[in-house]
Amino acid sequence: MISKVTAYIIRKRSIQSANAATHELLVFAHQGQPDVPIQVPGGTIDPGETPEDALFREIWEESGLTDIQLRRKLGVQDLVLKGKTRQQHYFLLEATDPLADRWNHHVQGTGLDAGLVFSYFWLTIEQGFDIYFGQTAFLNAIHVPELFSPSSSSEGSI
Repeated sequence: MISKVTAYIIRKRSIQSANAATHELLVFAHQGQPDVPIQVPGGTIDPGETPEDALFREIWEESGLTDIQLRRKLGVQDLVLKGKTRQQHYFLLEATDPLADRWNHHVQGTGLDAGLVFSYFWLTIEQGFDIYFGQTAFLNAIHVPELFSPSSSSEGSI
C-alpha cells in the first residue's frame, strides 16, 4: 500500500474582523494548468521514511518552506483512488515567520512534480476551501477549529 502525507499549513490572519476566523490555509495552484484543482502540500512517503520526515521533505520540495511548526497529527484515512488503496496521513502545521501573501515555487526533488511551478496563496473559510477532494478529509471545524472559528481560544486552537 502507498502511504502519503497531507499538510494543512495555517497562519494567523494579518487583518481580523469580529466575524472572521483568525487563520488562513496555505494552498497552491499549478501554474499554467488551470484544470488542475487547488491543492495543499503533500506527497508520498518514501521507503524507510516516517510520515513526519516525509511531511517536512514534501513541504520543502513543493513550497520551499522550512520554518514551520508541527502543531498536531490530525489522523489517518485509507482512500481508494483509481482502484488503488492508499493510506493518507494528515497534519496541521503553522507558519512561524511572516510569509508573503503569494509566491511561486519551482518544485524540487525527484518526484513526478519536479520542475513544475506551484503558485502559492492563502485562503480563509469565507473564501472557501475548494481543493482536491483527496486532501479534505480533516479540513473541518472539528479537526481544525482555527480555520472555522472567529476566536482562537477554542479547544485545539493555537
